[in-house]
Amino acid sequence: MITVFLHDLRFHAYQGLFDEEHRTGNELVVNIELRYQEKERVSRLDQTINYGEVFQIIKTRLKTPGKLLESLAMDIAEDLKTTFPQILEINISISKLQAPILNFQGQPGIRYQKKFDL
Repeated sequence: MITVFLHDLRFHAYQGLFDEEHRTGNELVVNIELRYQEKERVSRLDQTINYGEVFQIIKTRLKTPGKLLESLAMDIAEDLKTTFPQILEINISISKLQAPILNFQGQPGIRYQKKFDL
C-alpha cells in the first residue's frame, strides 16, 4: 500500500456560514492523504497518484464559495476519486486559521475519511 500526501496546503477561500466569511474570506489549511495498492514496482508517474494534479484539484475546488467544510471535503474526495479511480482511502483535514468566533483562540476544522471498495 502506498500513501501519497500533501500537508499544510494554505489557501485563501470563501468558505463558511457567516456573510463576513464570504466577503473577506478565510485562511484554510488542507492536509490530505490518498492510499492505493500498487500493482507492480512504481517507476513511472502514470503508475501513481500525481500530487501536482491533486493540488490543482483542491485549488480549483476552493475557488467555489461554500458553507460547510464537511461539504468541501466530500466534494474534494469525489473529484479525486473520479480522477484517480485506484484510490482506496482518502483522509482530508481542513482547518480555519481565523475562526469567526468572538474571543476564540485555537484552530477549528474537520477531518473526513472515506474508504472505497474496488
